[in-house]
Amino acid sequence: MMRVKAALFDLDGTIADSRGAIRRTINHTLEVHGYAPLTADEVKGLIGVPLSQILMLRAPKERIREMMEYYREHYVKNSIKDETPYAGMIGLIEWLKGRGIMVGVVTTKSDREAIEVVGFLGLAPSVDVIIGDNDARNLKPHPEPVLDACRALSIRPPEAVMIGDTFADILAGKAAGCRASIGVLWGNGTKESLEEAGADHLLSSAKELKSVMETLITVE
Repeated sequence: MMRVKAALFDLDGTIADSRGAIRRTINHTLEVHGYAPLTADEVKGLIGVPLSQILMLRAPKERIREMMEYYREHYVKNSIKDETPYAGMIGLIEWLKGRGIMVGVVTTKSDREAIEVVGFLGLAPSVDVIIGDNDARNLKPHPEPVLDACRALSIRPPEAVMIGDTFADILAGKAAGCRASIGVLWGNGTKESLEEAGADHLLSSAKELKSVMETLITVE
């Protein structure tokens, strides 16, 4: 069995709490373009869902490209300041880097948004690759973004773990062939959905995640 060389993290709901920022930006985008905002209940289960699919709950397909561009620009300029890292996650990522483990971010945010958020959180020096929505690749739960991250890091999927808060993260890691797909319980997914997706571990804190990672990166 190969030693784990890389940890791939989802961004929203895993590294940072962005629920308020995303909800406000989605509803601002909808209202500016003449559509009714989504309710809190509607938004609740949508974090991690591709932006185009969220906007199509209100708007027709022919308007989605324009609205996505508006959303992304507004998010970068106005909403990143509302991103809050989950307790212990910044320290965990820095600890992994100190142990010689490569770190990737695999997200449904656009590439630009993800790069800006990682920078805002102070993680740019610790993150080796960011794989987001470039409007061409398939998004999670498809394995393509996870495989793209592994290629960028010059490793094989069994040398990586995928860590995320939703079933899409777990399914993407499983389909890509990662050593482990780890579900975290502080984000947007549910314990039931993560279990159903086949999470190898379900963890409630960064401290628990560090313990699991310590085992994975030291055991061949």
